[in-house]
Amino acid sequence: MMKTLTNLAVVVVFTGFLAGCGDPSPDAASSMPTASRGVADSPIPEAANNPNRLAAAEFVIAAATPDARLDPAPQHATTRATAHVTPELAQQITTADTTADVPGWWRRLLTTDGYVSIEISNVTGDEPQAAPPPGSPEPTITPGQEVQLEVMFTRTSHAVGRAPRQGVKTHIWVVTVRDGLVVAFEPDQSD
Repeated sequence: MMKTLTNLAVVVVFTGFLAGCGDPSPDAASSMPTASRGVADSPIPEAANNPNRLAAAEFVIAAATPDARLDPAPQHATTRATAHVTPELAQQITTADTTADVPGWWRRLLTTDGYVSIEISNVTGDEPQAAPPPGSPEPTITPGQEVQLEVMFTRTSHAVGRAPRQGVKTHIWVVTVRDGLVVAFEPDQSD
């Protein structure tokens, strides 16, 4: 998580640099993209069938879909996911150091105006592994209770003029949700 948070601080510095460069023209501002193209290509799965699962899925979709038009490095996509997190986590994400190396696959997508979409295959962790004994009440999540979920997904790389390339690796992000907001997350070790 520290690696991810470290990588996110570059966004803050980069944004500050851009802010110091003056105001863009109204035409330029209206033509600048505000959301990753990958978000539109990443459907909400059927497994996101309750508020906590939906919050985890929406967070991962926003955080794991970098776009070359918006992000100098893939970890910067996480800053667009702050709408799905608690104010405390948003503060950590927006002030994190994001000076990590840019991976080769991302450099290739930068040169081809590329982006990443994801397909979530499952969201698990909030259901008991075994059925409750007969006559016992159904387990419920109470307000204020934190739920740790695993969001499993694959990535697809999109580049202008090329066919999309779907990855074969299943990524697993552990996302902790409370009352429909993400309070913590841990990306896959390879992310």
